[in-house]
Parts: sequence; C-alpha cells; structure tokens
Amino acid sequence: MAGDPPRIAGLEMGPLLGSGGYAHVYLCLQRATGRDVAVKVLRGNDPTTTERFLAEAELMSSLGQHPHIVTILGWGRTYAGAPYLLMDYYPPPNLAVRSRREPLSVGDVLRLGIQLAGAVETIHRCGVIHRDIKPANVLLDAAGRPALTDFGVAGTALTVSDSPEDDLGVSVPWSAPEVVAGTSDGDPRADVYALCATLWQLLTGRSPFEIPGGDNSTDSLAARVRHENPTPMDRNDVPLALEDALRTGLAKERSDRQPSALALAEALREVQRSLGHPVASPLLLDPTRLRRVDGPTPEGPTLLGGEQSSSGRADAPASEDLDPARAAGRARGDSGLLASGRRRRKAVLAGSGVVAALALAMYVSAAGGGEGAPFSASPSTGVTSGAPATGTPASASAGRTDADPPQLDVSARSVVGGVEFSWPATLTIVTDVFRYREAQSRGSLVTASVQVAESGPLILDAPSGRTVCAQVAVERSDGTVGPYSDAVCGQGG
Repeated sequence: MAGDPPRIAGLEMGPLLGSGGYAHVYLCLQRATGRDVAVKVLRGNDPTTTERFLAEAELMSSLGQHPHIVTILGWGRTYAGAPYLLMDYYPPPNLAVRSRREPLSVGDVLRLGIQLAGAVETIHRCGVIHRDIKPANVLLDAAGRPALTDFGVAGTALTVSDSPEDDLGVSVPWSAPEVVAGTSDGDPRADVYALCATLWQLLTGRSPFEIPGGDNSTDSLAARVRHENPTPMDRNDVPLALEDALRTGLAKERSDRQPSALALAEALREVQRSLGHPVASPLLLDPTRLRRVDGPTPEGPTLLGGEQSSSGRADAPASEDLDPARAAGRARGDSGLLASGRRRRKAVLAGSGVVAALALAMYVSAAGGGEGAPFSASPSTGVTSGAPATGTPASASAGRTDADPPQLDVSARSVVGGVEFSWPATLTIVTDVFRYREAQSRGSLVTASVQVAESGPLILDAPSGRTVCAQVAVERSDGTVGPYSDAVCGQGG
C-alpha cells in the first residue's frame, strides 16, 4: 500500500495512479501553473535503487526533449527526502489497455510506429538502450500522439505498471529471445524487436506469442518467444507488407532483424506509400545538442528551461535557442513553446495552464515528408544532411527562402482522439511555421483565433464523431504570411 501521499513543495497531491515494486506514481496539481502533472516517487531508501532512480531523472531530462518521449518537467526530493520525478500527465488508458479493449486501425498503427521509431532511434544515437518497450510504456496525449516512458530499465528496477510481468525485470511477452534467455542485456536490435512486438499487439490486441485461451504463463510464453513463430494475426485488413516488416523485426536471430529503428520506420513508410496514406517522417534529436539539468535542490523541484520553481528561483538556465524559426518567432512576440519544443496547440492543451518553456535542441525530420524523399540522416549526429527539417527535399527549397508563401492544399483524416490536417511539403521551407484557425464548422473559422504550429501535420483534439474544421497558412521567418487554405473539416476518430 502507498499510505499517505508524500509532501512536495509547490504541488497539491492527488490520487495514486499506479504502483510497482520500487515507486509510486501520483496525479498532482502544480500550484504555480494550475496544471495536472504526474509525480513518480521512489519507495524505500536502498542506496543502489536511489542511484538508479536519480540516473533515470538525469537521463530523461535530456531524452524527454523528444516530442515522443515523456517530458520530465523537473525532479527533486520530497520533504521526507525521497527522490521524485515531475512529469507531464497523460490521461489513461495507455496503449496496453487500449489495444486489449479494441485493436487499432492499420493507419494509426503505422503512424504510431513511425513516431515511436523516431524516439527509439534518437535514444540509440545517444547511446541508450530502453530495454522495456511495450504497450504499457507508451502513453497517449489528448490528441493521440504517443510518448515513450519508463526509462528505469536503463536501470530495470524502476518500472511502474499494471502488469504482473514487470516485477520479473524482463517483460517476457515483448522481449527478444536473447534477452529472455539471459544471453544478452539488450541492444538496439532488441529494442527494435520489442517495438515490433508492441505494434503487433496494437494490431491484434495480444502480444505476438500469446495464444487466446491457451497457456500464457510466463514460462510458456518464454518458451514460445525463444523457439516458435508468432501466432497468426487473424486480421484480413493488415497488409502483407506490414506483417512481413513486423515478422522481420521479430526474427529469432538478431542479424535477421532490421538493423535500426530508423530502418523499421522506413519499412513502415513504404507500407504507407503502398496504401496511398500520407507518408509520415520519424523525428530525431541531435544528440550533440541535448541538455541535462543539475541535481535536485532542497527548496523544491529542479525545473527545466529556466521556469520558476515554487521557491521563486530559476533552477536551470534556459539553453540557447538553436532554431532560427523559433528565434524569429520570439522576435515577433510569439510565445507558448511546449517543453518538447513544439508550439502550443490550444485544442490539445486547453486547461493545462502555463507550460514550461524549454528552448530545446532543434529536432529534425529523418526523412522527407513527400513521396520518394530518401533518408539522409547522418549516423554520427542524427541531423539530416542537406535536407530541411520539414521533410522538403533540398532541391525543392533551394533559392526560395524569400519567395512569397504559397497557399496550402490541406487535407484532413481521422486519427485516434482527433483530426490530422496535412499538406504537401514540396512548397515549404525549413524556417516556415504555420498559422491556423480551428472551429467546429466552416462558417465559424473567420472569427476563430489564430494559433501557431511549428511543423506539420497538425493534429487537433476531437472526440470520436465530433467535427473540427481548420484553415492553415504559411508564415515565413520574415513575418510574411501567405493566404489561408480552403476550409477543411474532419471527424475525430
């Protein structure tokens, strides 16, 4: 039992969200901002466990700058001295619960898979192995965007989850055969395996070696993971190319799997192309520009991005603004950067209060957003070589930085928890940002307030069946704004 919640400076403690062998997670209200946050508090005072917990805090303070990794807002110690992490709050359910209730659509699995592959590729380029990728460790924000969490298995003892496998140190249903056999502690290809196992469950509602109605004890699952093929998907709408890509990632021999998360992302992109879906791009952070924060302070949490703590002092200096588009926006008086580096989208974050402004290392697209755009990511830095971050091929934007902003041809499609608005990348350039108006009908768009998104596609929050309409305009770094697109509407998925 968790007992009475701990006391933490600046936070109003709420209900217990979950517990594991080594930590409790609480929902809290951050008094200074009025926003809901999640707080992970270490149980006990074992020195080794404490060391691992603080290592997780330091690690995630850097990796959480990726838009598809859970953001660490700060860390510190309770009044009683227990270490804690202050994190963005993602409402339930996680992908484990959601997929058990109902498998996801092929389109959503492809989108989520590419987004998560970008996050996994980023951590690998930072020299980090996750070692516990599984549906329960993927959270969704209000717009259906995924965020990878629980990096404690880069010190395994810190998992907080709702599944009994977690206390074993290895999550057998999603772990690679060599990890289950104890012959490996995990490597990038083991993480690729776990990501493929996770996507398999999103499509089928069960892990790859789980037999409906059969013996799914840990020992039986471990034996099947090591020696048998995945059970049939029994789903007719899954393209053979997608199933083949996942079976490749689930190969028994490491050398038979995709060599990297980026290679898996490209396989998923090929499936999108074959289906005629918009082709997504995995996002990478430049590992050389990631920033860590100093250790916890007795006055309250160490907060990222120079935000004032509850004690009234700035605990961490803001990093250098590395993105020329953001710098230009700041000169124009724009505000509202998310901790992940994306501009605030009110539809997604309404009621969340003020978000810590983290001037983060510029994230870039590892591949073009348009058809046929090749990967050009540099293995040493994770930054695209010669291609703009928006995914525009270099030749498409060369010499056009001062051209008049074009009118975009915007399309809409339903995604989990919202509507995705996208447009061809061939007319945009790396420093463009996108103004948009949203409303529940076309007629209301004229009077709707203008918001700013740093990149596309744009995902706006909408419950299943609710209509949301939008118009989007390109804004160049010199402040020039192009004509708004025609009004486009879609329904939340």
